[in-house]
Amino acid sequence: MPLPTVAVVHGLNLTIGLELTLACDFIWAAAEASMGLVEARVGITPAAWGTQRLVARAGVAHATEMVVTGRTYGSSVLNDWGVVDRVLPGPELLARAREFAAELAAGPTMATGIAKQIIALARDRGTAAADAATPDLAGPVLGSEDAAIGVETLLAHGPEAKPAFRGR
Repeated sequence: MPLPTVAVVHGLNLTIGLELTLACDFIWAAAEASMGLVEARVGITPAAWGTQRLVARAGVAHATEMVVTGRTYGSSVLNDWGVVDRVLPGPELLARAREFAAELAAGPTMATGIAKQIIALARDRGTAAADAATPDLAGPVLGSEDAAIGVETLLAHGPEAKPAFRGR
């Protein structure tokens, strides 16, 4: 998906719910939230691509522990492991996540989509592959309407100004 995705976890998030969460770009969780791939507890294995996404976020050792034991883990542990990006008090979580999502939505969607492609290339095929593809992928963004708006806004109002991007 070219647009960034944000998962917001308030409570207990297990199995397919966690697998869907792991497919998101950003995972925010309440301090009291807990998550797990508990399939091993019933004699099966995660089948919706959660295992490999967990490896990408947490590393082999933590992913193996989580998948083969079927345990659940609190959001602070998962934050330490790199699974959860941000842990906030439950009452603040949704409002702060909505602010973040609004910031992402107001961004340069074309550039964001290209950046996600380059990041995925670096993750999946290494830095050299991403380096080789970057000129072809990023080139069209340089001539985009959003780039012109961004540069004009930066020069006129400084780096803290918020350009009105159009997604073109």
